Amino acid sequence: HAEEYCDPCSAYKGAVRLSKVIERPNGAKFLSIPIGAKAGIKKWLTRIGKEDNYEILNKQPPIIPFSRPIKLIKTLHKFQSEAIEVLVDKKGGVIDAPPRSGKTVLGAGFSVRVQAKTIILAHQREWLDNFYETYVGSPTQEAFTNAKPRQVLYCRTLEDFENADIALASFQQFMNPNGKKLLKKIRSMF
Repeated sequence: HAEEYCDPCSAYKGAVRLSKVIERPNGAKFLSIPIGAKAGIKKWLTRIGKEDNYEILNKQPPIIPFSRPIKLIKTLHKFQSEAIEVLVDKKGGVIDAPPRSGKTVLGAGFSVRVQAKTIILAHQREWLDNFYETYVGSPTQEAFTNAKPRQVLYCRTLEDFENADIALASFQQFMNPNGKKLLKKIRSMF
C-alpha cells in the first residue's frame, strides 16, 4: 500500500493535500483523491463514523494496449518476476529497492506484462535514457524487450504521446502553462 511508503516521507503532502472537492452543476459533490490514498481515506471515514456513507468511483482511464505486442527477450531474476506479479495483482504499487537492483528492468517488465500504453516520467534525461536502452537496447546494452524504436519515444508534442507505446518524458516539461495544457490532453492516454 502506498501509504506505508508515502506517509513516513517528509516530502509527502498527504492525501488531503493531494485531494480536491469537485462540484457538479447538479450540486453533487465529490472528493477526488489519488488512487493510492484509498485505504487511508477508508480508515479516516471509519474513525469519524462515516464508513457506510460513501462510494468509491474509480475514474482511472481504461487500459490502452500497445499498438504492437512487446515481449521480454531476456530472463528476469526470480525476485523481479515475483515483484511484477505482485504489481499486477494489486494493480500497481511503489517499487522500493536499492540502487543497481533492476528497478528500470522491473518497470519495463511490468509494462510488458500488462501490455499497456505507458508513460515514464523522470527528473533527469539520463533516467529516461536508461529506460530507452532497457526497451530497445544501445551499442553498449542489449535490449530486454523486442520493442521497436518507433514504439519507445522521447515525447514533447501531443502527436509524440499519441504515437508512443512507451512515452518517455520529463516532469519539467509539464510545469509551464503550455505543458499543463498538454498534460490535460494526454492524462487519459496511459
